[in-house]
Amino acid sequence: MTNKVSVIGCGKLGSKIAYTIAQRGIADSVVIVDLLADVAKGNAMDIAQSVAFVNGCEVSSGGYEDITGSSVVVVTAGKPRTPDMNDRLELAKINAKIVSSVCAGIKKYAPDCIVITCSNPMDLMNYAAFKALGFPASKVIGFGGRLDSARFKYVVAKHLGVKMCDLSCDVVGEHGESMVPLFSRVRLKGASVEFSASDKEKIMTDVRGIALEIIKLKGITDFAPASCVCDMVEAIVKDSGLIAPCSMNFSDVSVGVPVRLGKNGAVAVEWEMSDVEKKMLDESREKLRGMVGKLGV
Repeated sequence: MTNKVSVIGCGKLGSKIAYTIAQRGIADSVVIVDLLADVAKGNAMDIAQSVAFVNGCEVSSGGYEDITGSSVVVVTAGKPRTPDMNDRLELAKINAKIVSSVCAGIKKYAPDCIVITCSNPMDLMNYAAFKALGFPASKVIGFGGRLDSARFKYVVAKHLGVKMCDLSCDVVGEHGESMVPLFSRVRLKGASVEFSASDKEKIMTDVRGIALEIIKLKGITDFAPASCVCDMVEAIVKDSGLIAPCSMNFSDVSVGVPVRLGKNGAVAVEWEMSDVEKKMLDESREKLRGMVGKLGV
């Protein structure tokens, strides 16, 4: 059986996701869809040639009809966040319309797929996709928690002066200002780590601001998001059972929670958290719930 993954939106992030999937050999076939058909075709040709000596992944471009049979569809379409956008909600109404339009094509041509939402503001767009598709919550997943966890790991490693690969770090809640870095779950080579109140405040500030810092320096965050999305795609395609924080839909909100990823999508799992972290997660969920109400999807 051929594993087919489609990427809708081939800007800087979408093209890097398609490239990383092909390079890793995660799928047998990658399809790129974009309103700019020539750009999609050019990216597909370029990526296909990049794996000429690596593997047999077939990369092509096309329309929505070409995503038929996809096991996973990654949605990156939408207006990107810019340095002047301090409030991620500024993007919501614009991108909700784009995401809803994309979902109409997915629903028609790939009704059995699992959707990974990347468009910003991610939690809100994941909820908009959930409403537009009518798929089970397990099959519409936002990628932000995996990326925020990578950023948390980066900041903590710098703070402690250790290698990132020796750390385990997780973030739940909103992919945004009310994210919840789980200090209680930080492990260094399997051992718990103690942080002072001032350390926590400094680390949280750095984690929350790191995306805008990168955007100000280079215009976009793309390498880390692409890698984190591909981790999720690989877990689904290979049914690995990877446990990671991802945005999952509930009846009236989408929020980052720990899930197990496999061929059937995402299944929520329980993590132990401190009382403070539980309270922060509840507050993050309520903030997002209020934003969903304003979005009107």
